[in-house]
Amino acid sequence: MRAKQAHAHDEAPQAPHAWAQLLTEHDADLALVRMLWRRGRFSYRPIIPPGTTPDQLKQLNDWESLEQLELPQTHFPWKFDKKAAAGARLRHIQEQIAKLWRIAGEWTRAHGPRCDFLLVGYDRNGEVLFESGKQYATARTTAVEDSPDVGVVEQDRGWPPGTIEIIVGRVAFRVRDKQALRVVIDALA
Repeated sequence: MRAKQAHAHDEAPQAPHAWAQLLTEHDADLALVRMLWRRGRFSYRPIIPPGTTPDQLKQLNDWESLEQLELPQTHFPWKFDKKAAAGARLRHIQEQIAKLWRIAGEWTRAHGPRCDFLLVGYDRNGEVLFESGKQYATARTTAVEDSPDVGVVEQDRGWPPGTIEIIVGRVAFRVRDKQALRVVIDALA
């Protein structure tokens, strides 16, 4: 293995244009907008306050309990003003998408290097009107081998000390000791 090299970019990815299109298309029928997140192939889940401790999470019994912790900026009632001009509604939609994407960027920088975000729109009956996913990738990655097949090793502050994540494509492996790390690397070779 060669020495670690960090790569950084200051530019954030563009906010998803498809999200603005969906909000525009369903503006009059929307009752609730929600942004969920995931890493790798795990299920999408609510975005919760950054300082939430593992002990607080253990006390949650179900999905509804997790929703109670959800950041209000990522789970909010949609307000449609039929008297507003089309331009004003479009600006409102663009502002909401920009706010959500800023949150996605902050979340990814804290949990990175890549997180998937799902925008979900619900009608007044709680039925899903649309779902649209977009990945936010930071450049906070560290190359560990010359081979592009090995991927990225990243230390995440939210895991137990010593936990390392290896990402290969869309698959993430988390290990806590050198032996487990060796098994994963050997399997990838």
